[in-house]
Amino acid sequence: MTHRRISILSLMKTGLVMIQLMAAALAVSAQPRPNALQGWNFKLKDFVIGAWLGPDDTDAELKIYREAGFNVVMVGRYMSEGRYALPEDVARQLDLARKHGLMAMIDTYTENGKPWGGLGTASDEPSHHNASPAEFEWLYRRFGKHPALAGFCLGDDQGSLSPTLLQNTAFLHRNAPHLFPWVCGWVSGENLVKGGNPIMNPQMYPTLYNSGEPASRQAQMYCDQLENLRASCQQYGLIAWPMFNVMNIESDSLTRFQVYSSIAYGAQGIWYFTYRGNGLTTGPEGKKGGDTEAEVRQTLKPIYRDARTANLRAAAWGRKLMGSDAVQVFHTGWQPRGASQPGPGHLIESMSDGLLAGVLTKGKQTLVMVVDKRVDKPYGAVGDRDVEVRFADSVKSIDILEGRKKQAVKGSLLRLHLPGGGGQLLAVRIQK
Repeated sequence: MTHRRISILSLMKTGLVMIQLMAAALAVSAQPRPNALQGWNFKLKDFVIGAWLGPDDTDAELKIYREAGFNVVMVGRYMSEGRYALPEDVARQLDLARKHGLMAMIDTYTENGKPWGGLGTASDEPSHHNASPAEFEWLYRRFGKHPALAGFCLGDDQGSLSPTLLQNTAFLHRNAPHLFPWVCGWVSGENLVKGGNPIMNPQMYPTLYNSGEPASRQAQMYCDQLENLRASCQQYGLIAWPMFNVMNIESDSLTRFQVYSSIAYGAQGIWYFTYRGNGLTTGPEGKKGGDTEAEVRQTLKPIYRDARTANLRAAAWGRKLMGSDAVQVFHTGWQPRGASQPGPGHLIESMSDGLLAGVLTKGKQTLVMVVDKRVDKPYGAVGDRDVEVRFADSVKSIDILEGRKKQAVKGSLLRLHLPGGGGQLLAVRIQK
């Protein structure tokens, strides 16, 4: 009888956890959720890892950028340091990106006096403009079939979708639904969906705009913004590409934290601001990059190594992450907006202080991204530590995912060794 009571109790706990997970998933799907991806089938299926103001257009710059785990580069003005790009620059840069195994986004901005294809256009900006519909069609006809092309940067620092951005998005949807119609800025989810644009790419910079705040406060503010992004993307069926700041910071823990917490909140790609320009390198904006590897390596900041490690891990996990929903994010320690608490009846019953854990579901797959929230501003100020995560009894095994390898742990108790700001992706197996 004792064994039977234990079995019944175990089944009840299993059922409760499954109900909690289903409820979290239903809470996502029950919201009015337009299919923002309808009609789009993007060529690049991997987790996007890019940087605004990336490398300059030399072999050495692109080689070391690629070594850091980036898979997307911007071509155009941000690879033509100090001037706006001409069509011949874009063609050469696309070829260079392909040579180094990188996909590319064409930046459509140009000087008012040098419109794409020689097509005149009116502009409210005093010096430059993003491509008009006529110019954009010319860009597509000229470069649209290049094998390295992943999409176009249609606009930067946008608070809405202008008539030009709407027309250029619609043109891609009709003619090249395999290419990203990328708009960077603060366009609301509702307006993105109405405009047929499926990518939400907000600039989230507490490490820049709130640089005087303690590192832990910056991390909390970043999670608040990630929660807003998660909610919008779930409500409107959008792709989340958070852009975070590493310019003028020296912190390895904050660099790692921004990558791993983005994954925990459901990111389908990440963008650094910035790679050059005192981001991961000291290479200045507006000046040509190094021609040799030795020259480029001299510019690398210590956080380059930490970003490289995080990027390569994110790239290895990427295919598992794509298309997943962040249905719940658990926190211990400081509590950001929308945080869930570990406890009985939840997938995570308890975990060490100062952790966050995002539950990512896709079909029968349940992933958990565990992140150490300990951060500080000086490099190396936060050491490693051992942490514990106790899952519900219904979790019978946990796979620690690392590249193509995995380490299986039996039972529901997991111990991890994490650096400050570090993270680990897990696959949990729940008894049905």
